[in-house]
Amino acid sequence: MAPTLLRCPACQATLPTTTGKLRCACGSPLDAEHSFPAVSRALFDDRLGTLDGPHASGVWRFHELIHPGLPADAVVTRFEGNTPLYASPAVARFVGLGAIRLKHEGHNPSGSFKDRGMTAAVSHAVHHGAKILACASTGNTSASLASYAAVAGVKAAILVPAGKIALGKMSQALAYGATTLIVEGDFDAAMTLVQQGADELGLTLLNSLNPFRVEGQKTIILETIQQLSWEAPDWFVFPAGNLGNCGAFGKALREAKELGLIDRVPRLLAVQAVRDFGACPCHVAVLVLCTVRAHLELLPHAFQLLAGGLWHHSAQVVQSCGAGVRALQRQLRQLSLLVPRAVFHEKHLWIKG
Repeated sequence: MAPTLLRCPACQATLPTTTGKLRCACGSPLDAEHSFPAVSRALFDDRLGTLDGPHASGVWRFHELIHPGLPADAVVTRFEGNTPLYASPAVARFVGLGAIRLKHEGHNPSGSFKDRGMTAAVSHAVHHGAKILACASTGNTSASLASYAAVAGVKAAILVPAGKIALGKMSQALAYGATTLIVEGDFDAAMTLVQQGADELGLTLLNSLNPFRVEGQKTIILETIQQLSWEAPDWFVFPAGNLGNCGAFGKALREAKELGLIDRVPRLLAVQAVRDFGACPCHVAVLVLCTVRAHLELLPHAFQLLAGGLWHHSAQVVQSCGAGVRALQRQLRQLSLLVPRAVFHEKHLWIKG
């Protein structure tokens, strides 16, 4: 049996990882499922301080939990991860807790947590013969994809909506040599085109639908817990986005508990500003544990991903980890005065109670 297969979380159908497909025939995104070898805390602790090779990466230090069947020489890495975790007494006082720690994901090579998922997805894609890696993006994903494609020596194609991409991120994509196409329309239009390119031109899609992006993002949790000497915190708190990280974090915690790396599963809290149009449907949907499919046409693309399949992953996390989504407005503005934007922005606020 292969160490990794792709399973549909909706209908439980399975596919080999060589399929190239990102959705099941039923329409749901696929999930990577592993047969893990024996692992231990000591195994991962022994790799701390490694200066070269895949294990010097804060993602590939956990190789057996990310992609156990991928050969070490197939890893495409920029030595991502290994980001700092530090205490913030000012934030702890503001939220009324005895202790709180901040995980600074802005220290990744391209400046965001996306590098963790990208190293896993690009490594898998290139190992299986991908020649052109593609994504739709308005920022972080484009910079990350372009940088890892350059390291791997393959072409990158990035579709961006006109006037809707962060210039700093676009400059990274161009500097790394990615072919960048400006699309008239919004992110949804760019995403539609890149999916057509994947279907008709053989492009390898590396947006959030790619299951190995989730595998790499699990290491935010794994690395944080290792930094806490394998003592799980009471809560992990993070910006909600499309709840993709909610699925990744819950998967990491569930697997860590099953493998004996942690003794208990912390709770997860995804936070999003009330002013964000997409926050309210996610907030309500999580609270009542139902999908938002009935109003799919009203939601921006990131939340269509949630409703169309990523929701299934997040709902499982709500049930197994006691996760939830909280919509806030005034509190976020006040907190942003205490935490520098570079620290608060990149999905890395962590609470240890």
